[in-house]
Amino acid sequence: MDIKQFIKSLIFDDIESSSHRVCLLYMGSQPDALYPVYDNLGQGLYQIELEALIREKKPEDFIYLESGDSTDMSVVKKCLQYLARRGDEIPVCTQLSDEEVAENLQISVEEYQDLIVCPDSPCLVFGG
Repeated sequence: MDIKQFIKSLIFDDIESSSHRVCLLYMGSQPDALYPVYDNLGQGLYQIELEALIREKKPEDFIYLESGDSTDMSVVKKCLQYLARRGDEIPVCTQLSDEEVAENLQISVEEYQDLIVCPDSPCLVFGG
């Protein structure tokens, strides 16, 4: 068992034993193929899953994020901030306004909208 599987087993065992299972994050490299990421204990599983998505699926331009609870966008915002630190993938979340996504990426709304229209434009440095 590799380290990723070990960590997932620890987290999923705790989640399975809880009374109910809530998914606050769905992600994927295609908007119609999002998969759930269960991180109810707040242990940062979203970071492991983002890294695995980038490494294994090799998204061409975008990483799509969605919250399972539109009243709680906290995990999606953490993902945006994490991707901003990485600086190499463009996140898309239709549940948030372009202004909110750009703010979490620490770029202007215009820069974010330009990236959505033309993802192959010259690289921007997120977060500053």
